[in-house]
Amino acid sequence: MPVTQKKILIVDDDDLILKLLYEIFSKNGFKVIKASDAAQALTMFSKDTHIVVTDLDMPGMNGLELASKLKESSDIPVVAVTGMKLLTSGQFNAILHKPVLPKELLKTVKGLLKDRDIGN
Repeated sequence: MPVTQKKILIVDDDDLILKLLYEIFSKNGFKVIKASDAAQALTMFSKDTHIVVTDLDMPGMNGLELASKLKESSDIPVVAVTGMKLLTSGQFNAILHKPVLPKELLKTVKGLLKDRDIGN
């Protein structure tokens, strides 16, 4: 499936980062859905979402809790983009540390989508 048909859910409580992520993904052909916290992300998530990119440290439900809830009912790839020193978690398919270059973020997301397409 071409990137232009891929739906990505981005989650971050920082409006500036959310806008930046939106710009990066929309300019690269993704259909982008934005959520400003994990609870909102859960209500916006749908079966036609292809991948989730989330911050880790958010008020209320954090990114790890969000990933756990999503993985309960789907095999959706989840990428953490964080300033925290998280080295590994079984809930995330990839962990990128801020500041992350747009090129690295896109390469990671596209790689996970390609792997998922191959597996299906």
